[in-house]
Amino acid sequence: MENNIIFKLAKGLSMLFIAFAVVYIAMVMYNGDDALEASVELQNKVLNPFMVGSYIALGLGAFLAIFFAIVNVASSPKNAVRGLIGVGIIVVVAAISYSLASNSFNVEQLATMKTTASESIKVGAALIATYIIAGIAVFTIIASSVVNFFK
Repeated sequence: MENNIIFKLAKGLSMLFIAFAVVYIAMVMYNGDDALEASVELQNKVLNPFMVGSYIALGLGAFLAIFFAIVNVASSPKNAVRGLIGVGIIVVVAAISYSLASNSFNVEQLATMKTTASESIKVGAALIATYIIAGIAVFTIIASSVVNFFK
């Protein structure tokens, strides 16, 4: 019974935010880019409430995600251990990626791209992490198929 109430509340809240977004996006499209760019009053009337609503939706979504994660951990500690193992694996992949990343650009190239060596290393680490995770996913799919083949 309680899950049904939570589901209906979440669905209603989602519909409310969708309606809010549709109305404000329609207002932005109706007024046009040039009019919004030229008029501060129109920006305050259309864009500011849209941004505030977006921030509220983002904050509420983040709060609910954290809240329900905590509730889930409290209700089933065995699944919490599996979740922490997953987080640990992500941390290990991030550490490996960062240690493998390097900056291959010289100072002039970095200045042209308006970035720093540190940012270049972080981007490289993110790419390497993506490759590692994609490789793990492909390996898992293949291993699962082989195991299912022999069952």
